[in-house]
Amino acid sequence: MVYAQHQWQRVLRCFSDGRFAIDNGEAERQLRVIALGRKNYLFAGTDEGRARIAIAYTVIGSCRLAGVNPYDCLRDVLTQLQGDWPHKQLGQLVPARWKERHA
Repeated sequence: MVYAQHQWQRVLRCFSDGRFAIDNGEAERQLRVIALGRKNYLFAGTDEGRARIAIAYTVIGSCRLAGVNPYDCLRDVLTQLQGDWPHKQLGQLVPARWKERHA
């Protein structure tokens, strides 16, 4: 109880400084993604299936971090890979570099 009393000024800071969020909704939403992922892994069937799901989550997460629409990026990248894209230039297909080419 004494600890909480000493923290009271910090608790009230969210009311006096608009930079501080009153809720942690965004953090909760991000944790939900992890929990759903764990649930999805249960139904992947095999270890190989779980590895593929993990790869898909990684690619989609990289798209989001780069500010790229995952659907557009994946559609284009998969089309390039089906064509004659040189293996030595696979690094050009990562979401951040893809964004540079399609900006």
